[in-house]
Amino acid sequence: MNLRSENHRVLDLAMVLVLFIAGAIASWYLSQLLAGDLIGKGSGNVWFDGDSPRVYQNLTSSSSNHYRTQIHPISSLLLHPFAVVTTEVMGLSVFVSVRILMALVSGLALTVFYWFARLTEASPAPATAFAALFATSAAFIHWSGVPELFLFSALTLCVLLVVAAQGRSAGYPLWVVASALSLSVTITNWMFGVIATFFTWDRPTFVKITTAALGLVAVLSVVQLLAYENAKLFFDPRGLMAETHWTQLKMEGRGEVKWTPLRNLWSQFVVTVVAPRPEVLVMPSGYASVNNHYGSFRDTGLLTLTAAAAWTALFSISTGAALLMGKHRRLASGLVIALLGQAALHSIYGFPTFLYSFHFLPFLIGLVVLAYQTRMRALIMALTLIVCLAGGISNYQQFRHGVDALQSVKCSLVPAAQPEYCQS
Repeated sequence: MNLRSENHRVLDLAMVLVLFIAGAIASWYLSQLLAGDLIGKGSGNVWFDGDSPRVYQNLTSSSSNHYRTQIHPISSLLLHPFAVVTTEVMGLSVFVSVRILMALVSGLALTVFYWFARLTEASPAPATAFAALFATSAAFIHWSGVPELFLFSALTLCVLLVVAAQGRSAGYPLWVVASALSLSVTITNWMFGVIATFFTWDRPTFVKITTAALGLVAVLSVVQLLAYENAKLFFDPRGLMAETHWTQLKMEGRGEVKWTPLRNLWSQFVVTVVAPRPEVLVMPSGYASVNNHYGSFRDTGLLTLTAAAAWTALFSISTGAALLMGKHRRLASGLVIALLGQAALHSIYGFPTFLYSFHFLPFLIGLVVLAYQTRMRALIMALTLIVCLAGGISNYQQFRHGVDALQSVKCSLVPAAQPEYCQS
């Protein structure tokens, strides 16, 4: 279908505007319910073991500790200037500034994903449904209102999907920028930048694009090192070696968590889209967090079970259809390899796996989009609508349970381990 037809241009413009506003409003509303409880002293780890207080400080202050740029290569350089403009020039509070930034990026993520779907020849109606699937996912509902870097990573991956859908017609410079963006916020997400480039270009051009992207981010990383307190260079191997501290094998050795590779896979492929009810998990070290890593769908009700079953069927059918029958088999292969790469990484790294769900979401739903251009389209759309409706309602319910559980962490559980948080 011609993306440039006059009727579709008007409809596309309308849908882009609607999706951007809807995503921004959703993020603003969700952050109102949650974000204020995640930025104060003692609030680290309380929401799915996230690092919101440190991220919040990095987003708003150049003098805060930016040491995590060792794995988030130029995140501070890209994101902190927004706070400078909105607080020092426009006079907004830093808290409002961060919420506005999250709202804008949430809206952009939905519109960019819609654009990706349109470029795969989906007409405006199904493209909107796929953007809605993105917006009603557990990842979006639980993380779009939280001051973390995962949302920004998801946007960079959506941009790369747009470029990848255009293939070589996007041009060499745009591919360099897209690959660099996939590296810019989270180093491991560059695997898709490398994979997508490999599947699209001849080997000499692949090497040129990949080298140029790496060089661009490396230069900007040096600039960031000079501008921000305690910033690190992502290509310093000592930073990557330090991350082995957070493998589940070492965490199990310290008595903190159990290594659960199968549950990690379940979280990546299912919980990213449809989440079980979270619970308060008290760690051996004494701190408590809202967590769904050990949750199940057993006691969540028919709505959640329906959404989880529909998503499992949708993803399974879509993966097979996109690989075997789709028009974009090379891109589908790249998405599957990226998901397998993430699965290998998170089979041992990070806890809980849901913390990284925004890194998986664009690939999971991307396969659904690619499968729509096959003879399975009617079934794919029917399942998409079921997951959107049942999953959206269920995920919001689980999010509200999480918000309620957060209050018990804040007000009653283990105050000795989190005294500042309990008193805030």
